[in-house]
Amino acid sequence: MKNRETWDDRYGLLNHPYLHYGVVALTSGPFNAGVDDGAAVILIDTGGAAFTVNLPPANLNPGKAFFVKKINAGAGAVKLQPQAGDTIETAVSLSTITAQFDCLQIVSDGGTGWWVIGEAGPSF
Repeated sequence: MKNRETWDDRYGLLNHPYLHYGVVALTSGPFNAGVDDGAAVILIDTGGAAFTVNLPPANLNPGKAFFVKKINAGAGAVKLQPQAGDTIETAVSLSTITAQFDCLQIVSDGGTGWWVIGEAGPSF
């Protein structure tokens, strides 16, 4: 950790002078991102089953970003699902997180779109 950063296990927040991310680790779904608890970092153990992360409306969340990471080697894929009328990279859904330790960062354009602005992991 860097100077002035602390980990608060009680709230699951990384306290940094400039950044504050709610962190949630999940083993069952679906999960309603931005609705269930406001987490921006979503760590998912899919096991052998598919897992859906339901995104909030893009138009109500301009600039909102989510980091979604698959943390296990199970066969289940992580599917990001936008609200009806919204898209991710102009598609109605995106199911590309299949490998352990792969992560996508997506951000809302404030209209009807979510955009992938970062990919990390062994398969990217």
